Amino acid sequence: MSGIADQVENAVNFVTGGDDQENPASPGEQPAAGPTGLLQNMYKGIFGEDAVLADNQEVAEEPGFCSKMCGAVCCALIAAPLLVLVGSFITGFNEKNFVCDSRAIDEAEEVVVPIRGCGDASAGAGELIFATCDMDFASAGTWPLSGDFAGQTHRGFGVMTVVEMYQCTEDVTTKKSGQKSIKEYTYRTAWSASAIDDSRFAKKSSQSYQTNCGVSNPSWDQTWLPEAGLSKATSVQFGSFTLSGTLLGSIAVSTQWTNVTLPSTARQWTKSDGYFVTKALRAAGANTTSPAIGDVRVSFFTEDQSGTTYTAIGRNDAGSIGKWKASSSWGCGGNTLHKLSTGSVSQENMFAELRAGTATLKWILRFLGFATIWFALSRCAQPCGVLADVIPFIGDGLSSFIESLACCITCCPALACCMGVASVVYVAMRPVLGVPMLLFFLITLCAFVAYKVHKGNKKKKAGSADAPPPSGVGKPTDTE
Repeated sequence: MSGIADQVENAVNFVTGGDDQENPASPGEQPAAGPTGLLQNMYKGIFGEDAVLADNQEVAEEPGFCSKMCGAVCCALIAAPLLVLVGSFITGFNEKNFVCDSRAIDEAEEVVVPIRGCGDASAGAGELIFATCDMDFASAGTWPLSGDFAGQTHRGFGVMTVVEMYQCTEDVTTKKSGQKSIKEYTYRTAWSASAIDDSRFAKKSSQSYQTNCGVSNPSWDQTWLPEAGLSKATSVQFGSFTLSGTLLGSIAVSTQWTNVTLPSTARQWTKSDGYFVTKALRAAGANTTSPAIGDVRVSFFTEDQSGTTYTAIGRNDAGSIGKWKASSSWGCGGNTLHKLSTGSVSQENMFAELRAGTATLKWILRFLGFATIWFALSRCAQPCGVLADVIPFIGDGLSSFIESLACCITCCPALACCMGVASVVYVAMRPVLGVPMLLFFLITLCAFVAYKVHKGNKKKKAGSADAPPPSGVGKPTDTE
């Protein structure tokens, strides 16, 4: 590769009448016009000369051929088989879990006890109950604010505080340029809930940074800022019942709390579109328009108390509604079931929601298992792509073509593998569905093997017909 580069460089020097090494182009210099510029641009486009880089770009360090090939071989021989096993496990576990969840829902629909009224916590004790009651959020607790907002409280299920600062952020993209990879750094401003350390920015002297940012992000470790995060109750009254545990995850703390009083402090807080904003930390030299780097905004969220009616299904354990466990059956250890929905929901619709949620999870995990196996099989061709990448001029395109071709070829085997694993699970748990699926998988596999054997035999016969006869065959003997 270096020999070709030297030859092209010599040709450029011959035409331009000079040595590029002695007259390097400055970073901002425009390329020469005419034949000289054409040859220079050809050389730079093929071999990625640094002279054409913008002030927010740099050549990315890439591993050598040996490192790439070693990584590709390890990926094909070690990582790919492991990922196939992981994808197969996800597929098998998903199908088994779906069958067990479906059985649990069917059983729950048969044994559920509807509760009429919410005044007796002992109703349906020890059973799976279905109840529609009003949530008493006031019993959940009181949640104080902090910082400049200290002294104000919310009585209810919980409070989420979000603190954001308007900061400069760095975006990095990598693209191929000839035989090299170029990193491009661009800068923009945005609200961020976490501190961004701009001392790690790579191109603070670039035009992109100076135009879009221009100043450093200030520190926001200030005691007067409210503490960010979510604080919520561990239990809440539901009629005469108590809700706790994972059931409370269905209560969203996402309604913006706007009736918070503005703090009367030196930070000069203002209120805009539900946010409480201060310029106390605005960076020196930042734009005078709002928002500017260093501006801080705070927002508060609570539960929606406009509708307090909820519908719950779960096991009544001494007045506390929690998970109900189905009875064990072949292949199933007793899956659990419980759910909380907003509003008044009929029993029929509640079970329809449970089945819909189980079906959605089933398809998500099915796709995840298939995608894992597909990706693993496509990695088997990675060494070929690395080998093709070193070919001058066409290596990058050829490598991409090989990877795309491998991706297309391995799609059907990955799908067949998923179907095979799923069919084995269904044969054990639902033979009516599993046996036809397994037969289809085996017939497809046998047809593929038969085709490969038949094609190999045809090649052998064709090779035998074209081969010259052995020595002495067809020649007259002395006795003749």
